[in-house]
Amino acid sequence: MRRAAGILVALLLVGACSSSKSNNNASPTTRVSQTTTATTGVGSTSAATSAAISSECPALSVVATALGESLRVPTAANTNFGVLCTYSGGSGTPVRIAYEQDTTSAFTSAEASVRGAEKVGGLGDAAYTAPGLIAVLNSGTGLRITAPAATRAQLQALARQVMR
Repeated sequence: MRRAAGILVALLLVGACSSSKSNNNASPTTRVSQTTTATTGVGSTSAATSAAISSECPALSVVATALGESLRVPTAANTNFGVLCTYSGGSGTPVRIAYEQDTTSAFTSAEASVRGAEKVGGLGDAAYTAPGLIAVLNSGTGLRITAPAATRAQLQALARQVMR
């Protein structure tokens, strides 16, 4: 029932994502909350999410430094179960960081479907990496980072910094 109510809220708030332009040297955060939609900080954006996850997108400076790429201020968008942060620029393909509600069985199933997936120890409850991807399950929250130009080492380092 609670999940259905959350999904209804998400449907009502679809398209509530807004953004501001900023220079690439700014270090904004992008705020996401369940009940509000507002622009916060220099060049940052907000989105409403139906999930129990309420967080900020990782700071531009953290992501850009970890990946060694020149990226733009992220945009945040709500999903059915969390938030998706998209950082454009860099290699031409956006870097995406998603925080979503997840279960061990769903996480394990997703891992089994990824070609070339390798388990990563010492990161959350479970983690795997593949070319351009890292996924971490930590206390019911799934973190997925896609960065096609990044190495596995860069992805692991970024995941350790932004895992919640």
